[in-house]
Amino acid sequence: MKLRRKEGVVLALLALYSLVFAWIFIGMGPYLSIADINDTAEINTTVNITNSAPEVREVFLPTTISLEAYGNRTVQCNVTVYDYDNNVDRVNATLYYYLNNSNDQDDNNVHYSNASCVNVTGDGVARNFTCTFSVAFYANNGTWYCNATAADDYDATGDNRSNAAIVNSLVAIYVPGIIDFGEMTKGDITITPVEANLTNAGNRRINISVEGWGESKADGLAMNCTYGNIARQYEKYNITSEPYTSMYELQTSPTMIPDFYILKRTSASSDSTNKTYWRLEIPSGAGGICTGKVLFTASDYSG
Repeated sequence: MKLRRKEGVVLALLALYSLVFAWIFIGMGPYLSIADINDTAEINTTVNITNSAPEVREVFLPTTISLEAYGNRTVQCNVTVYDYDNNVDRVNATLYYYLNNSNDQDDNNVHYSNASCVNVTGDGVARNFTCTFSVAFYANNGTWYCNATAADDYDATGDNRSNAAIVNSLVAIYVPGIIDFGEMTKGDITITPVEANLTNAGNRRINISVEGWGESKADGLAMNCTYGNIARQYEKYNITSEPYTSMYELQTSPTMIPDFYILKRTSASSDSTNKTYWRLEIPSGAGGICTGKVLFTASDYSG
């Protein structure tokens, strides 16, 4: 009787163990493997990235920029953008003086913007854009940067700044028209002085030197005439409307005009100018049509 009970207990235990193992391998089968019950376990990971912000990898400016006297210079900022979703929507850029910020307001002296840079390579993960700026002749000389921002269809953005570019100093003047003394006769002295307006055509405050000649430099003449000539001392100038006797005689070599300068232009709507005043005396021995040259030369302001 006892033997049969022991056999029943053994059979019951075997049945219980069978049920446990069946639950482990059948019930937990989708979640466990043989590796799961070792001292290491390797499982897969996954994520779905619905959008990746564009990366502005490179922003390049020419290392030096020379401006155009009394005009605008085209400056290109080249940008390389990577977008692994291939959905770059737009690129904009700013060109700015080093003492300013990329998000400052536009000002021809220190800041320019381009809201629609041009894609020059078409579609693809890597795209090149050209951002063009028309830079005024009076833009500050010194260090400038280009900052480019790329945005995708989801308005995710990336940005980067260029290398430093040096805008060179530009010393230049613009003098329109001629100095026309009109009709005069022997012994006449100009009553109303003729104005010669000088415009600063660069990005520096400047001094002005002047010299003159008749036919060739340093010939000692102010004008060469159909008959005879007019010596250089008969043509005079000043920075105010002074009497003829108080004016400076025209010289044959560059002579800086005393107490005279032209400020750097800062306004987008008006030039920076200054005036000189000229008078002429007609000596004996000169007749007919008389012509000569006056040369104005700008130099960096020295006081």
